[in-house]
Amino acid sequence: MKQGRILYIFLLICLFFGCTKITQNTTPTTQPPTTTGPTNNGSSGNSGSGPIVIYYTSTSPCAPSNEKFTFTCSGSGVPSGTVFEWYFGDGNSGAGSPVVNAYTDGGYKTVLVKLKKEGQFIGQQTMSVKTYGQDITPIASFTIQQKAQIGTQITYEFQSNSWLAKGSPEFKWEFGDSAKASGIKVEHTYQQKIIEQKVNVKLTVKSDAGCSDSKTIQLTIPPAFNISGGFTIASTSPCLPSREVFTFTAPTTNVPSGAIYAWDFADGSGIGYGSPITKAYVNNNSYNVILTIYYQGKEIYKTGQPVRTYGLDATPLASFYKQFIGSSNTTYIYNLNNTSQVNGGFSNTRWDWDFGDGTNASGVIPNYDKTYNRLTVDMNYTVTMTVYANSGCSATSTVSLFVPKK
Repeated sequence: MKQGRILYIFLLICLFFGCTKITQNTTPTTQPPTTTGPTNNGSSGNSGSGPIVIYYTSTSPCAPSNEKFTFTCSGSGVPSGTVFEWYFGDGNSGAGSPVVNAYTDGGYKTVLVKLKKEGQFIGQQTMSVKTYGQDITPIASFTIQQKAQIGTQITYEFQSNSWLAKGSPEFKWEFGDSAKASGIKVEHTYQQKIIEQKVNVKLTVKSDAGCSDSKTIQLTIPPAFNISGGFTIASTSPCLPSREVFTFTAPTTNVPSGAIYAWDFADGSGIGYGSPITKAYVNNNSYNVILTIYYQGKEIYKTGQPVRTYGLDATPLASFYKQFIGSSNTTYIYNLNNTSQVNGGFSNTRWDWDFGDGTNASGVIPNYDKTYNRLTVDMNYTVTMTVYANSGCSATSTVSLFVPKK
């Protein structure tokens, strides 16, 4: 019995000194552990070779997961029935193997495990692990603001207002037209077309831990039309028997199919639609005609031009009357008196007289005393008066005169 007790004490002494030696020869690692797989998918590692080895695995730190470390301890120097005391380097501790710890903050943490057998310390091991902690997944969000439009180019500003509790995120932008950029606030210019464009703008926010979130907003790029020049104006004669009618024709270069042409003729008659479009003005006046082109409910072009109108009363109403005023054996005299009317704000400017006997007169002569020579036979003469207005229009009236023979 005495010999058995001595053998048992000897075995305990050997075990104690053997474990102490293992502990003294183990150097804690200060470098990041070797990991397998992408950081944001979690990691795994160990403290290296030796009689006591710490192993760990971690879950992804990225939402919807939460980073949790699972530690185990094993090796040739870990006898059956060993009790494990863990100190995780963040103020927390645990017992057993495996054991789980969730780190609140990121950084390198020194993990210590102490081994005990039947209440006696038999060894320890340490290792360093890199943690990311909790709440390290960003929430991507951004705003879009139009900054400028020059010609057919439109520029927008993109501002991230993403959320991240910890760390310094990076921002990657994709603008939907193959262009990319980086930064918390960026600008991008789009080339507009004659049709509306829809592009998907994507922001990807990535944290230090490799966790990321994306936000996509569909941006509508309005059409732009490089329309230039004014409309054309053509008119018929304002003089009877014609009637003044204007034809307005809009520009067509770079105007999209389905565009609406709206005309303001500036005379209070309302808006006319279409191209070409005709218009008859009532009055003698000058107007500034405005053309507005709409596409898909939006104004895309506007231009104006003056137009000079003569209206519907540009042609005078010609008339005159005859009055016998005297005669002699050889002459016969008539007074020819103009009674023409001029409307529309115009006035007469000239009268041309053809007296029917081969003589005529022209000028500002609204009234004329005409002396005819009496011949050996009775004569009938047709007098023609043509009156001109400052509209450029004219009218003619005729009267028959009788001159008796001498």
